[in-house]
Amino acid sequence: MNEFVDNMRDQIMDLNNSQPFLKEVSASDSCVVIRGKYVVHAEMNGEPFSDSFMLEITIDDKFPRTVPKVKELEKRITPYNYNDHIYQDQILCLEVDTRMIIELDGNPTLSFFSERFVFPYLLGFLYYQKHGIFPFDDYSHGKAGLLEYYCAIFDVDDKYKAKQLLGLILKNHFPSHNNCPCESGKLYKDCHYNQVNRLRDSKFIERYVIDYYKVSRWSIFQKQS
Repeated sequence: MNEFVDNMRDQIMDLNNSQPFLKEVSASDSCVVIRGKYVVHAEMNGEPFSDSFMLEITIDDKFPRTVPKVKELEKRITPYNYNDHIYQDQILCLEVDTRMIIELDGNPTLSFFSERFVFPYLLGFLYYQKHGIFPFDDYSHGKAGLLEYYCAIFDVDDKYKAKQLLGLILKNHFPSHNNCPCESGKLYKDCHYNQVNRLRDSKFIERYVIDYYKVSRWSIFQKQS
């Protein structure tokens, strides 16, 4: 095996401190798969939650620049009982990929991935099943959630405006004296100019470009009030 597999095995051992039932089931030079019972035991708003889920987690050799795929094996979670927060192949829609990649860059471990994204997702599912509401701030599924993420990045409340601002990272010569696409009434140089340039100059520029092309031709884009 190679350095990637050796590193993953060390990380799996660390992950087993909190999730002892997850075990390696296959490994190659480019992919490691772990599978087993994932235990959720926590208290939320003074209410205890305790359950377990059968998961399969696939990590490729580009981790942490790519996000592990987490699959729920027993079909307890469906698009119909968790507000579309799962794909048809039972891969969990944990969070916006770009947000996960940025956070994993600062802590590139399976334990962090588990604690920061997998555990809250499953706890949120248990809470939602009992109460019918999400316990955390939650993005929508798919492209709508992606644009909600950029609404937060740019501090705007309209997905159309967020898409327009994101598109500026592809335009090196958008005039700074033009009105800002966020329709604030300010000149671009006095509004979102610095925010857009920070994204363009970021080490994650490739992710931002990928996200823009994901949403650029989305047919339901309409200006929102």
